[in-house]
Amino acid sequence: MDKNFSKPNWPFVVFLALALWAGFWLVYNAATFSVTSDETVYGPVGLRMLLKGDKILNNEHPPLNKILSGLFLIPGRFNLEKAYTSVTDYDQWRFGDVYLYESGNPTDLMMFISRLPSVILTLILIVSVYLWTKKYLGEWAGVFAAASLVLNPNILANGALTTNDLHLTAAVWFLFVGLYNLLKEPKKYSRYIWFGLALGFVLIAKFSGVYFVALAALIAIVGVIVKKTPWAKIVLGILISFVLMLALVWASYVAIEWRALLGSRAITISVPRRGAVEMKNRAHKIFFAPFLRYKEGYNVVQSHNELGHKSYLDGQFSFEGFRLFFVKTLWYKTPTVLLFLAALGLLLAIFKKKWVVAELGAVGIVFVGSASFSHIHIGVRHILPLFALISPATGLAVDFLLNSRRKLLVGFLAILVAFLAVDLALNSPNKISYFSQISGGWREGYKHLSDSNTDWGQEFGLMIKYVKAHPDRKYIIGFATGENPIYRGVQYTRIDDLGTNALCDGLKDGETLLVSVNVATGLFGPYPCVSNKIDQADRLGQTYFILEPEDY
Repeated sequence: MDKNFSKPNWPFVVFLALALWAGFWLVYNAATFSVTSDETVYGPVGLRMLLKGDKILNNEHPPLNKILSGLFLIPGRFNLEKAYTSVTDYDQWRFGDVYLYESGNPTDLMMFISRLPSVILTLILIVSVYLWTKKYLGEWAGVFAAASLVLNPNILANGALTTNDLHLTAAVWFLFVGLYNLLKEPKKYSRYIWFGLALGFVLIAKFSGVYFVALAALIAIVGVIVKKTPWAKIVLGILISFVLMLALVWASYVAIEWRALLGSRAITISVPRRGAVEMKNRAHKIFFAPFLRYKEGYNVVQSHNELGHKSYLDGQFSFEGFRLFFVKTLWYKTPTVLLFLAALGLLLAIFKKKWVVAELGAVGIVFVGSASFSHIHIGVRHILPLFALISPATGLAVDFLLNSRRKLLVGFLAILVAFLAVDLALNSPNKISYFSQISGGWREGYKHLSDSNTDWGQEFGLMIKYVKAHPDRKYIIGFATGENPIYRGVQYTRIDDLGTNALCDGLKDGETLLVSVNVATGLFGPYPCVSNKIDQADRLGQTYFILEPEDY
């Protein structure tokens, strides 16, 4: 027998184990997470727009995740008509409620199906990071780069949701891989084709992708000029990329408003400085409306940013945001070992002149810096692309420590791995509510951050199970989710109905308060007579507090 054939390829074996680990948790999360706040909309609206094509809903986000979720839901032939005929005011949230809970559809199954595109895309991202880093830095570096994503709870949690944050992360990774390939071979038109498609992919993933598109386009133009590429090739190549980018944006909006664009009725689009503009000419609608729709959605996000969004950091609230929000969020929400290895890898990249690794990290760091000056400071999910961009640096660092042949460095790496294992074991390797052990772990997380960092409604089902297991109590519930206990057959009093001074007189005998982290901290509220009691409350899962009369 050939000895080489019988010898296992250990780097690939380890990567395969990591991929299986990621696949297990992604599918598990997709099957067990309750409907999170924004997911009420994406799948139902995506299906409606693909099948009916008569109206844009949820224009504050580009179409990609809605198209993918809708495509996966189409074969299920779920009842769409009740929501379509009864929700006539185009209220996207009401449409989602009727479709998911009031139409006789299997809610949990539909949610699982609509999340599968995110799961698949996350796995593709992990494989791509492995293959690219392996080619550029070596086999083991590729394995460890992929491991930095697989062992990051933020990736495994958001990668199982039908939201657009992981879509942007994958799109940004493919964009800069495409940029690297283009600058390596600027005379090949195929490189411009892939680069153009990647630019479009980023634009239809999330509006914040405009930053990456502008930066990548600038680097590409400067790069091909520096490479002394013939001017004719530069102009034609950039034109190809630009046309493909626009074509992908155009096609994505045609896919969700096809009937209105092809039909004879007029459509209304909000145009800057002109307000609502009616378009009736069919040719104008087909060729120009998709781009105006994109700008319309971008304006919604821009207005949101100008108005600000209530954010929470270390016990303080602000509508302006906190300049150190994302820096602190990275510290609280990222496994400390992964942060350390990424930082070490970036330093090594400079020292060893692995410039592409350093440049990828620089793009991610500048992105976090620019996000810090926005007024929408919600969660770590908004800077997920950073994790993909610094993953090769992590691979470089671990590869360096492992192959240093110095017992002290190898021993240090062993300590880091052990600490990472303990950290993930204590604080969960896959949950939205993960906080690093050094920052206090998940139990202390609510003192630092709120919103989608802690409680996005993902444990709503756990709360429902608790209520049904203790039917002798009268429940007051404060929750932050896209669901309502009524849809799960639970009768309760909503804390919102009791007003700001809710429960200042305490709980009556037989009453139990179940309050989610976001409500308890005052993000949705405030309820001071609840907030000052949660430190002594029992915990239900990682996102609910249980308060009984004796706690008052």
